[in-house]
Amino acid sequence: MAGIGGEHRATLAARLLGAGRQLLPRGHVPTSMERHDCAQAEELAVAVLGRAAYDAAYAEGGGRTLEEAAALVDAHRE
Repeated sequence: MAGIGGEHRATLAARLLGAGRQLLPRGHVPTSMERHDCAQAEELAVAVLGRAAYDAAYAEGGGRTLEEAAALVDAHRE
């Protein structure tokens, strides 16, 4: 998501990564594939946004409820 569509999609990716991380169940241990995919998505989004803007969007996403995160995805489907 972050690598295509410029700043708008990179911001969306950062918000969704933050929401996803926050909404994981307590004690969740990510698989190696999860770690790889999240690291790659973060790297792509940071490359577009820069670290400060990525961190701000990630933090904003982390404050969302499951319903808010789902609505964000629905609003940006193409």
